[in-house]
Amino acid sequence: MPQGRRLPPVEGPRGAGLRARLTGDPLDLAVLRVLVCLLLLTSGEAWRAPVLASELAALPPGALPQLPGTGWIVHGLGVRPALAWTCLGALLLGALLGLHGRHARWGMGLATLAGLYLLGLVQLEGSAVHVHHLLWLSALLALAPAGRTRRWLGPERPAPSLAHGLPLRAAWTVLAAVYAFPGLHKLLAGPGWLTGETLTHHLWWKWAQGVEPLVRVDLVPGLVQAGGLGVLAFELGFPLLLLAGPRGRVLACLGGLVFHGLSWALLGIAFSNLWPLLLCLVPWSRWLRRGGGTGPPASDRPVAWVLSGALCLVVALAGLSGQTQAWPLACYPTFARDPGPLMPELEVVAVGPGGDEEAVPAGLIFDPARDHAGVRWQLAGVGHPVRAEALEAWWRERRQRPGVGEHLDGAVAVRFYRVARPVRPGAPVPARGPRLRLHELPLAGTPR
Repeated sequence: MPQGRRLPPVEGPRGAGLRARLTGDPLDLAVLRVLVCLLLLTSGEAWRAPVLASELAALPPGALPQLPGTGWIVHGLGVRPALAWTCLGALLLGALLGLHGRHARWGMGLATLAGLYLLGLVQLEGSAVHVHHLLWLSALLALAPAGRTRRWLGPERPAPSLAHGLPLRAAWTVLAAVYAFPGLHKLLAGPGWLTGETLTHHLWWKWAQGVEPLVRVDLVPGLVQAGGLGVLAFELGFPLLLLAGPRGRVLACLGGLVFHGLSWALLGIAFSNLWPLLLCLVPWSRWLRRGGGTGPPASDRPVAWVLSGALCLVVALAGLSGQTQAWPLACYPTFARDPGPLMPELEVVAVGPGGDEEAVPAGLIFDPARDHAGVRWQLAGVGHPVRAEALEAWWRERRQRPGVGEHLDGAVAVRFYRVARPVRPGAPVPARGPRLRLHELPLAGTPR
């Protein structure tokens, strides 16, 4: 028998039943480990972080958008491409060790530490990129006996135990926080999601940003309202389904796949680094075989369970706070606030000697591949004070783009405005909508 402290048995049929409910099969924990490792290995955010670091390193620290929790990157370790490449290598090595199963605990710990910096870099683009759950789950697996699950189906596999069941339930708790707290904040924000008005506006906003919906659901009376009620029912009911046993977890998995499929089809939100993890809710150990392993169960580690419980607690507190723009702890996107029928945009105008203004075409200064809505809203000061140094750093790079100089010929300054555009499909675009002047920059030395 393996040495180590074991949790004391709970006497009596009631305690025995509770222990049985918390016991987990190593196969189910192995499925979670493989899913997390595959998502880390294929994470587009992790692979592009070193390239992004090279771009961000050219900017002064004051020009970098900073989310709560990223100051240690900008002002501490710094945005260093060499360090980013090193962390990418460490993350891949850790994920490969976890995928193989040998030294999986060390591998997942290495992936967690490397991902803290590497995935933190992509948070500096202007808006949070929600890959937080990969870090949370890799940290949980670093505390779990994942390395003991290499032989999944053989008779010598470890017997079911608390050592496998508790981390698996901690992972389910993390997934419950990902879905339930956004649903809670939707409900607390008012009746907008119940009436469908908030969801309608979110649909229009995404479509105005270039998303092509599979179906114009807003044209069918009552359909958007039904969708809003369905979203609330799924998100708030997700934890209850997890408590309902294997059948409830299967329903939660199926409901999540439908939820993410519709989000992709209507809003263009794929969340491809999240929805595959729903497969860990399936009771694979029951479906693929009968009976338990004949090998000795894994040793219980009370310290690991305390740390896992602490992680679940801080994840829950982050979800309860509703703070979506933070790293590495944050609430997942709530979409609780009604954005309204007008969307803020950044407008750049050239100012002539007489004070006359001419807008610089957005197609010349905005790069669709880099300037997503979050970046433009950061520059336009949506939800936070305008940062002049960030606007100036962005403009110094964009004024060099082909064709921009022609629109600046004869201008003495550029002005930055936050404007409002209607988002309803087919709505007329006003020639001059509501505007808020943000900043003005002289054009001395502008190339002609």
